[in-house]
Amino acid sequence: MLAVFILSACFMQEVSGNFLSATPVPKEADAKLHLAEDKQEVKKEAKTDKKEETQGLKEEVKASEKVDEKADAVAKSLDTLDATVGKLAARAEELELNAEKDGASDEAKKAATQAQKDFEKADAQAEDAYEDNEEDIEADDADEADEADEMDNEEDEEAAQADEQDNEQDQMDMSQTLQKLDARAEELSNEAAKDGASDEAKKAADQAEKDFEEASAKEAREEDQKDMSQALKKLDARAEELATEAAKDGATDEAKKAADQAEKEFEEADDKEADERDQKDMSPALKKLDARSEELSKEAAKDGASDEAKTAADQADKDFVEADAKEAGEQDNEKDEKDNDE
Repeated sequence: MLAVFILSACFMQEVSGNFLSATPVPKEADAKLHLAEDKQEVKKEAKTDKKEETQGLKEEVKASEKVDEKADAVAKSLDTLDATVGKLAARAEELELNAEKDGASDEAKKAATQAQKDFEKADAQAEDAYEDNEEDIEADDADEADEADEMDNEEDEEAAQADEQDNEQDQMDMSQTLQKLDARAEELSNEAAKDGASDEAKKAADQAEKDFEEASAKEAREEDQKDMSQALKKLDARAEELATEAAKDGATDEAKKAADQAEKEFEEADDKEADERDQKDMSPALKKLDARSEELSKEAAKDGASDEAKTAADQADKDFVEADAKEAGEQDNEKDEKDNDE
């Protein structure tokens, strides 16, 4: 009987503290909140993004609270089960030793036998609890995997729909000439993709695609130039001209450097004009926040800038983004109200 007890006790020690209760422990949810960095995107999407992020954070906090509650309940259940098995093991061992003594009474032997049965029963329950939890955890993992797959499929479908809508919008924004080039490129591409397509068909498809891309780039430049100042148009034209020269076979390093410099000058001037346009739409308070953010950002970018300077720059940028988002939301509301009144 003592040998059986020792084996059972060994099993109890092996599973004690390691087996799980019948309630699986779910995984902690991670709340990840992303701030928009692009000021123009903030103006367009801040209102929607803020609502979605706030709602997502609330849901994740609630989920986290439920996880904590379940984890606490599981921990208490495990503690209780461990304590029970431990006490029964100790009692069974003690009574077994008494029953093996010379002259031990029948009552002592019966008590030892009963104690051993009680321990073995609790030990078996612990093992069953462990096995049940393994099955529950596997089931939960499978459910989570299914949910993840379902979410991935939904995201893929949404992405496909978004791409389709973008393509439709792109078609609507194209000129008649560009639409014809696009249709021709699509048609020749389908022909070139067929089995046994000739080299001439493939070359024609490549050329049609190139013609479309060049025409599309030209229209995009013309559209961009509508809002450009004369000075910026000149910089854009010069950058385009030098880029064309630098792309030619055998172009010198000087030509490539000149093209890079012209592109840099254009981008800097373009950013400056964009900032000036943004400033026109800003309230005086927002202009101050923008200026402060710009100033602190320059300080933080200097070599040897302190952590305090970087923290201050980050906070100033955050303050500006939040204020900008708030103003954008207010402007959207005003526009909606005006549209409703009309």
